[in-house]
Amino acid sequence: MKKLVLVVLLVMSNMSFGAMYARELNGAKGFDVTNDAANAMYWNALNETLIWTFTSNTMTLSTNSGVTNLTTAIPVTFSGGATLSGTNTMASGATLGVSKICTATVTLTATQIKALYTTAIPIVGAQGTHTTIEVLGCSLFYNYSGGACTIGSATNLALKYVDKSGTACSGTLAVTGLLDQTVDLSAKLLPAAVAASAVAINENVPVCLTLAGADVTGAATTSTLTCTITYVVHNTGF
Repeated sequence: MKKLVLVVLLVMSNMSFGAMYARELNGAKGFDVTNDAANAMYWNALNETLIWTFTSNTMTLSTNSGVTNLTTAIPVTFSGGATLSGTNTMASGATLGVSKICTATVTLTATQIKALYTTAIPIVGAQGTHTTIEVLGCSLFYNYSGGACTIGSATNLALKYVDKSGTACSGTLAVTGLLDQTVDLSAKLLPAAVAASAVAINENVPVCLTLAGADVTGAATTSTLTCTITYVVHNTGF
């Protein structure tokens, strides 16, 4: 049986397909892959034309022009809404455990900034049973609008699972030089290694922005802090 390798970008959600278009050039050979709202995917490459339709968890080849020895029905299992990218080989009976690459943006008010040690702010919500969040990075944008914070005993920002007492999933960033400044600034939190732990500890839990040491102060502070995080949601398989 001949395997078919597609270099595609498919955005799938509960097996419902909206308008999508992806193009990839393979040396001198170009091909287009498209799908429409009728749950059909089209492959066009030189003199080759393939059309698949999607019913439940099966891709069925409805049109084949120029391609031989190709499986006509491919059972495919998707894990909820998914983003599939890169080079993927789909053969008969293939199961795709697909992780989602996502971004989220949350803006902390001045009040939330000054209470961040006391109350951690969720940046990404829990993603459901048997899921865990892998942090790829987080950009911070300090929008100064008046009244810099007084740092006092506050020390570092970090992303943690659950709340401020949870497992750190990013490195730390000193608030001195950020929240006490009177200009707009940007900074980044980088991902950190997470030590082995019981699955339940980091499964189906949020990722929060936390502050160590103490709350900052500043009665006149009106500035905000925007956090844009990039992350992957994985199915644990447990």
